[in-house]
Amino acid sequence: MSERAIQYYANTQNVELKSEFMGRLQPGIIPQSCNEADREALSEATLSRQIWLAVHCAEDEVHTVLAAHRMALRTAHRLLLIIAAPNPEAGNALRKEAEALGFLTAQRSVEKTPGDECQIFIADTDEGLGLWYRLSPISFLGQSVKRGLRGVDPCEAAALGSAILHGPWIGDHRLIYDKLDKADAARVVHHQEGLAKMVGQLMAPDVVAEMAQAAWMIATEGAELSDALLDTMMDALDQSGTE
Repeated sequence: MSERAIQYYANTQNVELKSEFMGRLQPGIIPQSCNEADREALSEATLSRQIWLAVHCAEDEVHTVLAAHRMALRTAHRLLLIIAAPNPEAGNALRKEAEALGFLTAQRSVEKTPGDECQIFIADTDEGLGLWYRLSPISFLGQSVKRGLRGVDPCEAAALGSAILHGPWIGDHRLIYDKLDKADAARVVHHQEGLAKMVGQLMAPDVVAEMAQAAWMIATEGAELSDALLDTMMDALDQSGTE
């Protein structure tokens, strides 16, 4: 709900809103669930490996992500990239592209879990992102690196405790990204070198844990504030109905 909508409601219903409601609110977040057995199987298959996730990538951004992963592998040899594809057909194309560059790959729709030598695991089934956000402590959110893109909503990744990386072109979601950036729950990258460098920095468990906790706190704070506002609005409606 936007501030304009909140203020309109207050004016029409003669509701006095407390000052804590007059910041920028976001709707309550209900993250996608996942199959716990699948999560456990994937966690076991990737035990002791460092993982990062790339989602919502525009076509041009796939090249950036693959190049960044190659750079990051130079210092983290067992690093695993999980990259989301919308369906198995897109997953097949992505796999061909990655293997043409020399990467060892696996596909969720084919192998189910990544082998020990797998460098890129392609999530190309309809399980939703909840599973992958839970598996990876670092998420790169696409639709944001190339000029003219508008970004994607980071709230689900934040609510599931993922440290967030994103490009500068996030116009439709700038307010929440700015809040995440200021809290060091998210960081901006501008190109493949910057993305690789940032992924490398977040290999330190304490750093990524602090970012993930900050992201979760911001997502939770927004949901709690929205819920409190809805309670105030419902109370006002109840009172007006008894007058």
